[in-house]
Amino acid sequence: MLRTVLFLAFGIIVMILLLPVSLIFWIFRDRSDEAGASPFMDAVIKPGLKVLALIGGLKIETSGLQNIPDEPALFVSNHQGNLDALPALLYLGKMKPVLVKHQIMKLPVARIYIDLESCVPIDREDIRQSLTALKKISAKLKAGHSAIIFPEGTRSKGPEMGPFKHGAFKAAVWARVPVVPFVLDGSYKAFEEQGKLVPATIKLTVLPPLEPEEFKGLKTQEISDIVQGRIQKELDRMRSGER
Repeated sequence: MLRTVLFLAFGIIVMILLLPVSLIFWIFRDRSDEAGASPFMDAVIKPGLKVLALIGGLKIETSGLQNIPDEPALFVSNHQGNLDALPALLYLGKMKPVLVKHQIMKLPVARIYIDLESCVPIDREDIRQSLTALKKISAKLKAGHSAIIFPEGTRSKGPEMGPFKHGAFKAAVWARVPVVPFVLDGSYKAFEEQGKLVPATIKLTVLPPLEPEEFKGLKTQEISDIVQGRIQKELDRMRSGER
């Protein structure tokens, strides 16, 4: 429990200490749908996230980082726990907008940093709003910014992967950018398994991109099935101990 308290306390203290300068960047940020993450996030917040991982006792093992393309892409992963965004933001290159649950925007101070990350809120119960959110992600991709989506829509809170919501792939189809599957395993052990933060190893593996030419003419459900299949295959390989 002490580790959980220290983890939360550090995050809150840093956000409050940085609030004056953060507000300046927030006021003058690019508010357009095409905006990417503010440079402030990479310069200041990213180092803080590394410290946060250390405090949380999180060991992050990465592989396949050579598969990260230079061009804008839609990064897609399975979703095991609350901490999934941490390794993704730290190791997938420059910090990227994330499609997030709309409820998170109700957190007053945290919202400033979510806005600086240019994250896009989505209400999956509202079809019209969900479509608008995906169009905003597509606009960012077309403008040259990569983005991150967790198509399960909610945490699995365990090792098993839930079905992907295929509509999430519309953004990549509209923008004609690669879909980069990445695999997270072990994040649920850090919090969800015991209901408190405990030391854990989180594995992050980036798989080769699915290029637009490969999914041209396919339905989003077919694209979703391909990507989820590749992620599941890699999860099975990782857990079998194969190299």
